[in-house]
Amino acid sequence: MRALYKFLIIGAFAISFTEGTPVSDIGALSTAGTQVVGANGSPAQLRGMSLFWNIAQEAGPYWNANVVDWLAEDWHANLVRASMAVEDSWGTDATLASGAYKGYLYDASWNQKMVETVVDAAMAKGIYVIIDWHSTWTTDNSNGKQDAAVTFFTAMATKYGTYPNVIYEIYNE
Repeated sequence: MRALYKFLIIGAFAISFTEGTPVSDIGALSTAGTQVVGANGSPAQLRGMSLFWNIAQEAGPYWNANVVDWLAEDWHANLVRASMAVEDSWGTDATLASGAYKGYLYDASWNQKMVETVVDAAMAKGIYVIIDWHSTWTTDNSNGKQDAAVTFFTAMATKYGTYPNVIYEIYNE
């Protein structure tokens, strides 16, 4: 009985270290017809959470590795979406005057850093992440919006383009 007990404990211990991550299990995503499929061609089931618009004051505390870890562990999420605001601002005149809570066009560095925090956390956890360029103006190319999008996605693709974790949502709204 003691030998069986030791065998079960060692077996359970070994299984916990060989368990894969969602990205290692599913692999690089692609489409086949109307289906999102994994590397082996089987339909991929993605489930997760979209983080609230990053410029909302209420969202700021949740754009971090602890929340991404919690979603992966507690909710068993295999996907998180980083919805980055492009042109809008959110907050009171006092918070806007301080430079906080402004979209990418107003504070590119701050917004990009928020996205990178979520992407890095998702990659460390082995889950997928959607980088969302969340804009509300489709035909307005004033203020260099198209150039800003090219700059942002060039930076994201340069940094993360070789990883199967990252999904690019080049325009939303």
